[in-house]
Amino acid sequence: LGSAAYYIIFIWLAVYMESIIKPPVPHAFAINTAVGLLGVIFQFLGGWLYDMARHPRTQMIIASAGLAIAGPIFMTAISYGDPGVAFACQTTLAALLAIYSGPMIPWLIRNFPPHVRLTSLSFGYNVAVMLCGGFAPTVATLLVDNVSNSSPGFMMTILAVVSWIGICIIPKKEDFHDEDGAELRLQEEGGEVQLT
Repeated sequence: LGSAAYYIIFIWLAVYMESIIKPPVPHAFAINTAVGLLGVIFQFLGGWLYDMARHPRTQMIIASAGLAIAGPIFMTAISYGDPGVAFACQTTLAALLAIYSGPMIPWLIRNFPPHVRLTSLSFGYNVAVMLCGGFAPTVATLLVDNVSNSSPGFMMTILAVVSWIGICIIPKKEDFHDEDGAELRLQEEGGEVQLT
C-alpha cells in the first residue's frame, strides 16, 4: 500500500490533474509541489505519532482504512477540477499515507530475526516497491481510461485490504534475541565497542 499510494499521490496525481481529467486542475504541478513539501513534514509527524503511541498495527490499520475510504471519494472530488478541493484532498491523502508509513519500517524491522533481518526486509520491501509502486501509475491511468475517474482510489482500497491481511497474519513477535536467547547489546570494553 505504501509504495503504490506514494506513487499515486505524489507522482501520478499531478499528471492526472494536469493532463488526464477534463477540465484540468489549474496549477496542478504547484499544488503537487506544495503537497510534496507538506509530505516531508507529515512523514516526521507520522514517525512522531508512532514514537508517542507505540501501537504500530493500530496506527497502520487506521491510516490505511482512511486511505481505503478517502481514496475513491477524493479521486472523484479532484476530477471536478477545483484547485482548492484538489489541494485539500491531496494533502489529506498525503497525511494519511504518512501516518501509515511512520511505523511501517520500524515495525517490519522488528519482526525479522537479526541474522536475516537486512536480507529479508530489503528483498521483500524492494519487490513490493517494484511491483506495487512501479506499476501503480500505469494501472491508475488504465483504470481512468477504461473504468472511471475514481477507480485509482479503489486501487488504494484493494491494496489497503491486502495490507490489513499482512498486518494481521504477521506473528506478534517483536525485538528478537540472538541464538543463545540473550539480548543483543553493545558493550564498551577497553575503548572498543563489542557485540555481546
